[in-house]
Amino acid sequence: MSAVSMARSRTPFIETSQLRRMVDAYGTLVADVVGDAGSAEDMGEDFGCGSSREHAPWALRDYGIRCVIAPSFADIFYSNCFKNGLLPVRLPEEDVRRIMDLAVAQPGSRLNVDLETQRLWTDDEEIFISFDIDPALRHALINGLDDIGLTLQHEDKIAAYEVAHDL
Repeated sequence: MSAVSMARSRTPFIETSQLRRMVDAYGTLVADVVGDAGSAEDMGEDFGCGSSREHAPWALRDYGIRCVIAPSFADIFYSNCFKNGLLPVRLPEEDVRRIMDLAVAQPGSRLNVDLETQRLWTDDEEIFISFDIDPALRHALINGLDDIGLTLQHEDKIAAYEVAHDL
């Protein structure tokens, strides 16, 4: 049985125990350590491998997670994150380890993530890290655009083409 089952509304039904099994397959959920499921999480290498459907990003978002931090991601999972409003941040393994070590050493720690400036930091700025995101993907996330929304940004050009080609 899948950890996530699909509802017609696109929202997966998921229980915490099911998410726990899914997350444990990849690494440790920092949210459990820092006590804020909406902050960020740290996963091992190639996070999302084997989860090529959109169910995995949906489940993480439904759990309150807005950002996943890992040394690497499976390609399809990485793409699906952006299409579903979840920010996947690739960081060097040593930076991921620093974040995890701090979260364990200081329960209740908070990790701030700013997509516009492409930086993440702790409140005391003990950790301050810049990250790179493709400009087009960054634009889509900041503006809440999915593939259809991106296409509709060119609605006037589409309409002009249809008129010019008698469509």
